[in-house]
Amino acid sequence: MTAPPDPPSTPPSDNGPRKAFALGWHVAELYHFESFADPKPPDVPPPTLPGMSTLSQLARASVLVEQINLELPAVWTPPETRPGTDELAALVANVSTSSDTLKWQIYKLHVALLEGLTAQDYRIGKAYGLGRALAETILLCDCAQPATYVDQFGQFRIQTILNWLSHLKTEFAEHAALAVQSGLEVWTGWVTKHPVSASPAGAKKAADPVWANQAEAARVQALLKKQGELWRSLLSGERAPKDLLQVDDYIKATEAMANRVSQLSWQFLRSPLGAALALVSVAAVLALAFLLFFGGQSQITSALVAALGSVGITVSAVGASVQKAMSQAEKPLWDAEVGAAVVNAALITPEPAGSARIGRTLLKSIDFHAAEQAVLGAAAGLVTHPGGAKA
Repeated sequence: MTAPPDPPSTPPSDNGPRKAFALGWHVAELYHFESFADPKPPDVPPPTLPGMSTLSQLARASVLVEQINLELPAVWTPPETRPGTDELAALVANVSTSSDTLKWQIYKLHVALLEGLTAQDYRIGKAYGLGRALAETILLCDCAQPATYVDQFGQFRIQTILNWLSHLKTEFAEHAALAVQSGLEVWTGWVTKHPVSASPAGAKKAADPVWANQAEAARVQALLKKQGELWRSLLSGERAPKDLLQVDDYIKATEAMANRVSQLSWQFLRSPLGAALALVSVAAVLALAFLLFFGGQSQITSALVAALGSVGITVSAVGASVQKAMSQAEKPLWDAEVGAAVVNAALITPEPAGSARIGRTLLKSIDFHAAEQAVLGAAAGLVTHPGGAKA
């Protein structure tokens, strides 16, 4: 193997990982391109102009080469060491060229990019590898060969992709990595639930009939392709995750946030600190009631001020503490609910969206724990240090 070009010396822009992901996806797409040969063109012009999906095979392959050529400068800045694509473009343009020759050229480009980008910056190299791996997860699944689904959604392979997404989570748009992770888990569960062949002798699982039904198997493949395109658009920055949401999604997120705050309030009141606060409040009310019946006006005023002062509660302190608690609680809770809405909106699956198994998988992917701890911590601070908050 020839030595790879020297890695770039200038750090890429902030969106470098997203560009690297798109680059890896497009290189994989070109490598697994179905055919570079075009059928004989029609004798008369078509009645309508073509879209991208109806362009000729050669034109679509040429677009991929051009996309790769434009994405390279964003992740590999010194032009003198950047791998070239001229030879690749010439091979694509020459439709008579052996596909093996073209594939080897793409393979060499991939190896040079993988080695050079990883040497430059682990984030860029890992994002490039993620783009390649996620693209092949979609491209190599073939409903005519159901075993390909088992290969691409194998436990260890998917776990590696999930780990990469976790490592690069902050490099992508907010909620993008989470949406893809959750979708991968749902699709992996679906493939596991629909075995492509009978289990070993003595086992109860038989091959799932979905694979014997050509129409249903084709529907599954079409849904997976659509899901893959959505994943690509989210991680490459082509589409913002929150753009998937409708007004109803925000309304549901608001309702879910209100319910969660209510549950956390009861959880806090059942805690030792909350119980102590409740006891102090009850004692204060009873003492005040006693004074109202048996004490004078001056005694009531003095006792009330003393009682409130003994627990460190003043009007300004309570207001500042409540403001601080709300500011700490609102953002993490809201972000978690919006993340859950994005995960749900980004899911395209053969199963009904409301199935219990999908619901459990989506819920597992949302980290509500940090948000809940922020709320409980703020509530505890309101009681233990009511005067420490700053308005």
